Amino acid sequence: MGLIFNVSLFGFSYAFFGFRWISGYTFNGLILWVLLVTILSIFTQTFFFVGILFNQYLKHENVFLLAIISILAFQTFTHTSLPGVVTNIVGSTAKIVVTYKTQNIYGAALIDILIQIL
Repeated sequence: MGLIFNVSLFGFSYAFFGFRWISGYTFNGLILWVLLVTILSIFTQTFFFVGILFNQYLKHENVFLLAIISILAFQTFTHTSLPGVVTNIVGSTAKIVVTYKTQNIYGAALIDILIQIL
């Protein structure tokens, strides 16, 4: 999967830029890049930690145990201060509740994107 993603990323960059560097950097471009990276990272985190670790085994295992495993697995990859840890736990709990109620991880991803952007 990673190989396919990297090859497609290389193909898109070659098609659009042709091994040329962008001549000028702007503040708007930086803001758009930060938003793009934030949105993509939140979608991948949500798809893995909530989609695979929680939603896939929802009908087979204990819901509370799956929620704890999903939140703790996400926290092991996050290095932040105490307010960041609390915010991540609250955000992860909100994503898990939305996923549990709706059986849809896209709504959970959109909620987390809005929280991270604000």
